[in-house]
Amino acid sequence: MHNMLLSVIIPTRNRSVFLYHLLESLAKEVQTDFEWEVLIIDNGSTDATRQVYEQLLPLFPVPLKYLFEPVPGLHNGRNTGAKEAKGSILAYLDDDMTVSEHWIRGVELIRQNQADAVAGKILPIWEGSIPEWAYIIYDGKISGHWGLLDLGKEMQIVKPDMIPGGNSFIKRQIVIDLKGFNPDGMPSELIKYRGDGETGFYNRFKAMNYVCMYDPIAVAHHMITKEKLTLEYICERSFRQGISASYSEIRKAGKLSDPIFLKINDAYKKGMIYHREEVIKDPSLLEWIIKDNYL
Repeated sequence: MHNMLLSVIIPTRNRSVFLYHLLESLAKEVQTDFEWEVLIIDNGSTDATRQVYEQLLPLFPVPLKYLFEPVPGLHNGRNTGAKEAKGSILAYLDDDMTVSEHWIRGVELIRQNQADAVAGKILPIWEGSIPEWAYIIYDGKISGHWGLLDLGKEMQIVKPDMIPGGNSFIKRQIVIDLKGFNPDGMPSELIKYRGDGETGFYNRFKAMNYVCMYDPIAVAHHMITKEKLTLEYICERSFRQGISASYSEIRKAGKLSDPIFLKINDAYKKGMIYHREEVIKDPSLLEWIIKDNYL
């Protein structure tokens, strides 16, 4: 069954416009000496996702498949793709990306048995102006909040926790052997079922001493929309990461510990935020804090 080399898996939900641009870019990939396919995993969309597939199917240069996965969760899209793929290597892309024409060559390090998984370069497409505070949390190289990764122009070995959920390549058999991805990307009404996604998966990957590499030839551009350039969005992402961290901790311990210390730490952080916001509002308070002598 798995005589094809590469299966490109795109989980998607209600982002048909983004999906169209991604598929357009994939259709322009350089010619290869191997067979590959693209799988759209529709995770319960109610928009024009199916129509985008039908529109592009007739002229698509490689097999293009559409699978409807009704059970919510990004992990269900990833895992369904892994089960249905014909390729011995899988590539995962986020649906709001576009790829360079040489992106597909990111498969070569795995093909040559130099790596078990590969992280590609992920560059931003800023839809709006970048706020000043963005550079406090983004160093121009890596951002978990925005799904960006730029480690320069050289191939290099990286730790498994550097492998992104989008723009990555991995041996299919490893995904099967490691029992797929943990819960991730749940819709808001099911947020309590969120897990640690690729983080949990790559923790298992790390325990098996598999090799990860970064390959800058596999360039994907990630759309950073205006709403993602707000502090509210960053805080919401951090909230979701808190859920993921709790999931990881409970899963590792195999039981639930009393959250009393988390509640105490939360009160501590609220005190710090309150105080700093008061200093921002009242310049004389800052002068009082940094006063040299209180005698």
